Amino acid sequence: MRVTLNEDETQLVASVERLLDGEYGFDRHRRTAETGGGFDHGFWRVMADQGWMAACLPESAGGYGQSPNDALLILERCGAALVVEPLLSGFVVPAMALATANGGGHGGGEAGPAAIWLPRMLAGDAVLAAALDWGAAGAAAEAVGSMAAAVALTVEYARTRSQFGRSLSGFQVIQHRLAALATEVEYARALLPLLADRLTAAPEVRRAAVSAARSAITAAARRVTADTVQLHGGIGVTNEAEVSHHFRRVAALDLGWGGAREHLARYRTAPSRYAALSSG
Repeated sequence: MRVTLNEDETQLVASVERLLDGEYGFDRHRRTAETGGGFDHGFWRVMADQGWMAACLPESAGGYGQSPNDALLILERCGAALVVEPLLSGFVVPAMALATANGGGHGGGEAGPAAIWLPRMLAGDAVLAAALDWGAAGAAAEAVGSMAAAVALTVEYARTRSQFGRSLSGFQVIQHRLAALATEVEYARALLPLLADRLTAAPEVRRAAVSAARSAITAAARRVTADTVQLHGGIGVTNEAEVSHHFRRVAALDLGWGGAREHLARYRTAPSRYAALSSG
């Protein structure tokens, strides 16, 4: 199992970050989220034109992704940028569910409405399990991106906010809290390569690994974003504060695809829980 990015993955991350930094700032997020229209259809087309959808799928499912890590890397950056376009729920999960139903064959690439025939043996538990696991894994990746962005915002706030004639970052207790938050982010991010590796494992191993990583990441993200809001003081709970949107994003991610407690309980009862977390 690799824990570092290869050259293609590094280039993918750089291209995603470049587009988001240039075209998807906090103001755009707020405008899109507050219009009530769900998401920006124009930016959705931009995502498709940039090849993000294809990068989220393996060749067997009609894409060009090298591994599930490509999808998690893109989703992590979407979480950091507070992207509201439903890449996970509107594309990745349905496509991978269809790929599972088709025995690993094409799951994406439909240009419009499609009628899908599912064999009876594949139309139930296997497809639903794949959809849940991919949804939970993608949500975990988004939560890592969101919590990392919240910490970065808080570090910058502590540097610029003064109290008693000195910046907040000059107080040792603040330094220790920020260091602890950064450690939680790195621990959560370190779980993503394992999660990506296990998404292609046998269903019972995939299930246990997803639940283990999902429960740990979601719980950490809830703690971290709550602390970042607190460190911002009163402004941290306002709609104008970007950090408050990350707090809400993580809370929403925890409610979808099974929360931290549900996945922890699922992992504890999984017969393959030890194999799921082994490095082999």
